[in-house]
Amino acid sequence: MEIDQRIVSNVQKMVDQGAPTSDIDGYLQTEGLNSNQFKHAISEPKDISLTETAKGFGKELVPGLVRSGANIISGV
Repeated sequence: MEIDQRIVSNVQKMVDQGAPTSDIDGYLQTEGLNSNQFKHAISEPKDISLTETAKGFGKELVPGLVRSGANIISGV
């Protein structure tokens, strides 16, 4: 089960503000969840799509290419 990021963010804010567990459970119920469903959903590993992986790889690769390109242009 995937949980809307808005719900995760709201629960995190409640935890950060020291809300009692009963308040958090009450909020989750308004969203149609219980605490066990929420805990299970946020602990499940998420599949990373090839596109996300490629984007991450590209971010690491681009600075090196920029430096290499600068070296080629400057003749170094």
